[in-house]
Amino acid sequence: MAIDGVGWDWSYMANEEDHALVADGETPTEFAKECRKNTKRLNDKIDELKNDLYEANVYRHSYKLGIDQLERRLAECKDREEEKDVVDGKLARLLKSLKDLEDIIESQRSKKVKEGVGYNAVPLPAADLYLSPKKDLS
Repeated sequence: MAIDGVGWDWSYMANEEDHALVADGETPTEFAKECRKNTKRLNDKIDELKNDLYEANVYRHSYKLGIDQLERRLAECKDREEEKDVVDGKLARLLKSLKDLEDIIESQRSKKVKEGVGYNAVPLPAADLYLSPKKDLS
């Protein structure tokens, strides 16, 4: 490139072929092959990531179902624990009542007779010790 007195000298370019505007015949096919190869690799990666996402969503869904089931079981367990506490209270009161009743029964028994449940044996009335009613015939 040379500079003339007025501006740039462009005469050296007149004989050269116009390589800037004409593409090399081999380059587009290599570029296209590389693009196809990259596109296939990217599509494969997209498919792999879609599968991973699907599996993650399935896992997340089953995890949520598991948590819901555990929460229901925990609530059921708490309800049963409350019922058990109520039954334990009733059992404790019944056992105390049983002991109180046994103490009452024991206190009603005769000190001499420890058999029976507080009743003493009463002899039967003597036979024919009373007069039968007769009509007054006088």
